Amino acid sequence: MSGTKTRLTLATLFTLAGLSTTASAHDNDPKGLNPKPPVYGEIKSARQDGVAGTWGGASENMRFLSQVPINQLGGSGNGSDCWGYVSASGREYALITMQTAFAVVEVTDPLAPDVIYTYQRGGSSSLWGDVKVVGDHAYLVGEGGGSIRTFDLSNADNGQVIDRGASSSDGTAASHNIASIPEADLIARCGGGSNGLRWYSTTNRNSPAYLGAYTDYYVHDACLVLYPDDAPDAAYRGRVIGFLNNGSNGGSVNTGISIVDFGTPANFNPSGNELSRITYPNAGYSHQGWHNDDFTWYISNDETALNNTWQMVDISDLDRPSLGIQQKISGNAVNHNNYVKDGLLYAANYTMGLRVLTCDNEDDMDEIAFFDTYPANDAGSFDGIWSVYPYLPSGTLVMSDFQSGLILAELDLSPVSFGFPDGRPTRVGTSGDSIDVSLGLLDGLAISAFEMEYAFQGGASGVVAGVQQSGDVYRFDFPSSSICPGEISYGFSARLATGESFDDPNGLYTATVSDGDVVVEAWPGTSGAGWTFGVPGDDAVAGIWTVGQVEGNERGD
Repeated sequence: MSGTKTRLTLATLFTLAGLSTTASAHDNDPKGLNPKPPVYGEIKSARQDGVAGTWGGASENMRFLSQVPINQLGGSGNGSDCWGYVSASGREYALITMQTAFAVVEVTDPLAPDVIYTYQRGGSSSLWGDVKVVGDHAYLVGEGGGSIRTFDLSNADNGQVIDRGASSSDGTAASHNIASIPEADLIARCGGGSNGLRWYSTTNRNSPAYLGAYTDYYVHDACLVLYPDDAPDAAYRGRVIGFLNNGSNGGSVNTGISIVDFGTPANFNPSGNELSRITYPNAGYSHQGWHNDDFTWYISNDETALNNTWQMVDISDLDRPSLGIQQKISGNAVNHNNYVKDGLLYAANYTMGLRVLTCDNEDDMDEIAFFDTYPANDAGSFDGIWSVYPYLPSGTLVMSDFQSGLILAELDLSPVSFGFPDGRPTRVGTSGDSIDVSLGLLDGLAISAFEMEYAFQGGASGVVAGVQQSGDVYRFDFPSSSICPGEISYGFSARLATGESFDDPNGLYTATVSDGDVVVEAWPGTSGAGWTFGVPGDDAVAGIWTVGQVEGNERGD
C-alpha cells in the first residue's frame, strides 16, 4: 500500500515533536488560520463524467461517486462537518455544514445527489459547525452561537425539512461540536468558549431540554455511548459512558482523554464521575476519537502534534486504561475526525484525504484504501477533508471538505477498477474514435484480456481489445459507422490470468455518433425570413426541392 504503517513505541514518540503544527486560534483550534478558499462549480458525477478522470486526485481501493460544491449546496465560504440520516423508508441523506449554511442532500442514488434543503446560518455563521441526529431530527450547533438549531427530517422523502428553531436553557450559545446517543434520547454540546459538556434530553424531539453539565475540563469532542451488554467491562454495561478528548485552558493544557461515567438513562448524572484519564507523550491538542467495534480500543488523534499518528488506548478495563503502541502512516497531513465501522478506521486527514485502516487491535492498523480529496498537496496545512460519515447502510461514504464541499465515494476492494484519465466522449465520429481507460489491479495480479463491448443503435455490435499505451492505460478504438446521427453503447471488462472476469460497474455508457452537431430545422412550407436555396427564386414555396429519405451521408432526391 502507498501509506506505509509505522509502529511507534513510547520511546520513539518523544522524537516526533518536529512534526507538529504549532498555531493557535479560536479555542486553540488552528483551522482559523485562513484555509484556502472553496472551489465553486457544477455537480460532478461518475455516471456522467467518468470515475478516475473526474476527480483528479489519487485514490486506492476507493470509487468516486459524486461531488456537490459548496455553491451548489447553497452556502459560501469553506465547508466543515458532516453526518448522515436514513429515513423510515430506507432513503439516505447527507447532512453537511458550511461557513454560512447547513444543507440536507438526498444520496439514495449517490451518482445523482439531490440538494433538498439549505438553511442560511446568518448571525450564527462561523467556520465551525457540527450536526448530529436523534431519530428523525437533526441538531445543529456552531461557534457563531445560536444555541441548538433543530431540524425535523421526518418528511425528507417528500423533499421537506422543517426548521423548528433554536432552543437552549443553559445560558450559553457557542458550541464547538455536538455528540449524540440516539438510543438514549441524549445529545451533548461540546466546547465553545471555556465550556465542557452540556447535556440535553431529546425526548421532545422539537425542543431539547437542558439536563446539566460536565465541567471538569474543556471538552473539544466526545464519543458518547450507551455501553453495550456484551462490552468487556461488565461493571459498566448499560451505563452512559463518555470518552472525552479534553484538557484545561481551552484544551491545550494537560490535554488528553477522560473516561467518564454519566450514570444510566433512567438515573442520569450530567456532571459525571471520572473513571480514568490518559495522557500521551508530545501531545499538542487532544482532538477526537472513536472506539473499535468490540470496545477494546479507543482510537484518538491529535490536531497539532504527531501528524498522521493515532493514540491507541486500551479501554477493555474502563477504570484502568493503558496507552498501547501508537500507529502512524507516512506523510505529514494533520489528523482530524475518525470513525470506526466493521473493523475499519475511516480517518479524515486533511490534505491527504480519507485514509482507511484496519483497527481490530493495536498491532493491526494497516492502511488498505485512501481517497485524496485535496490533490494540490499533502502538506501539514488545514485544507482538504474535514470529516467522514461511514454509517449509511448502502456503504456510501459521506465526506465533507474545506474546499470541495460534499464528496461521495465508496470502498472498492475489488481486485479490478476502471477509470477514464481523459474522460469519456459524448460524441464519436462516423469514421471511428478512441478512448483511454486505466485499469487498476491489486498487487500481484495480471490480466489475460481487457475488452470493450459495443453496439450501435440499429447497427453492428462487437468486441474490441484494448492496446496498452503506458503503465495501466489502454486504448480502445471505436469502429466506423454509416448511421449518422446515431448512438453507440459500450462497456468494459477485464479477465484476470486466473480466469476471473470483472465488468466496469458503472457501464453501460452511451455516446452520439456524428461528425458534428445535429441541427434540425422545420417550417410549414414557407419561410418568413425569406430563405433561398442556391439560386434566386429557389425558396420553400416555389423551389426545385422535393421530400426525400436521407440515407447515410447521401442527400435524398
